Amino acid sequence: VVARGRCPVATPAEHGRLEVAEARCNRCGACLRLGCPAISEGFEAMAIDPALCQGCGVCAQACRAGAIARVEERA
Repeated sequence: VVARGRCPVATPAEHGRLEVAEARCNRCGACLRLGCPAISEGFEAMAIDPALCQGCGVCAQACRAGAIARVEERA
């Protein structure tokens, strides 16, 4: 595997984490097929575990419903 760029595990995300807007999620499963350990199937919609999310944004790109968006860190 050849990777270009920072390792998301070794360094904290430069941008905020991501979360699922339950009202927009249609549970299509496109985000689950990515294999990200932070994404799981919830009761109402898919869920992203903030402790595991590295903020890469790949799941937001895969979501056709636009249900996954970045959340600003709160101080």
